[in-house]
Amino acid sequence: MLPLRHISIRVPWHDNGWDGTVCANPAGNMSCLVLKGIGPKRDDTQEMANRGKLLEVLAEDQRPCCMNERGFFMAPFEICRTKNHPYTETSTETHGHFRPTLFRQPRYSADAIPFRWMQRPERWVNPRTPNAPDFRDCYNLDLDEAREPTLKFNTTWVQQRDNHLALLDTFFGHVKPQDSLCFFYAKRTPLAEDSRRVIVGVGRVNHVGGNHEYKYACPESAAPLRALLWERIIQHSIRPDGNDGFNDGFLLPIGRRSPMPNKTRISTRPRWSCSPPTTAGRNSLTSASMSRMTVPSARCFLAPPRCAKRLRFLPARGTATRNG
Repeated sequence: MLPLRHISIRVPWHDNGWDGTVCANPAGNMSCLVLKGIGPKRDDTQEMANRGKLLEVLAEDQRPCCMNERGFFMAPFEICRTKNHPYTETSTETHGHFRPTLFRQPRYSADAIPFRWMQRPERWVNPRTPNAPDFRDCYNLDLDEAREPTLKFNTTWVQQRDNHLALLDTFFGHVKPQDSLCFFYAKRTPLAEDSRRVIVGVGRVNHVGGNHEYKYACPESAAPLRALLWERIIQHSIRPDGNDGFNDGFLLPIGRRSPMPNKTRISTRPRWSCSPPTTAGRNSLTSASMSRMTVPSARCFLAPPRCAKRLRFLPARGTATRNG
């Protein structure tokens, strides 16, 4: 039995509250450009033509690039996307049999990828350090370098299905539905030039999805290499209550359509609320969680339960602070 952990998930800034629409003003959203999956790829002309439209009515080639960065985790409808293995065209000898794979994402969910966990151990990468320790050693994982394919280029990523299973099942095995919390955070917002991450929403984990395997041009039993998608679905509890508030979780008011509301509360009912980061630093919810969110390439991260146990859950007029 793996110990309970909470999970943080990175999302891009969105001026419609991540509600399953294209931003109201995509060209004016400069904060999301900091993400590598958006900055070099965003088509402002196309997105301005589709601004405010529901993602479910757009063809895949018309959807904004924030689709792959969890820019719709509050969408009240299911979204399906096509996933392609990044090595299909560049490494045809080992990955040429991989085919486009349909990835279904339920309403009110986000796909989480533990990038740090999917890296090859240092002792696999550097033959001069065969005994180099690895942060995953304590789990006694069933990892085997012999399963990995021989590629024509160097890579730091684990490639093979059974190794993927060991890594993904262990990481997401810490996340317990109804007990774990999910913290949604943005790398940059339009409200501050502070380099620290900002928590934009918190809810409970309702469900952790299973593994998804790629489709192949041949039967699975005949595939020379099999692999899993790294994404796992996290369904959360945050729900709009129809009164400009939320049930069983919250989004910060700065993430709603009005970026600077006059009222500091989220709704008239008791809610979870937290302050944006301040110079007070370590006593805020955001900065208290940042030590678990600082790996540059990570899109999701685990945090021990003490991070949440030390929070006071106050009525919406208050803030979430650390005890003591």
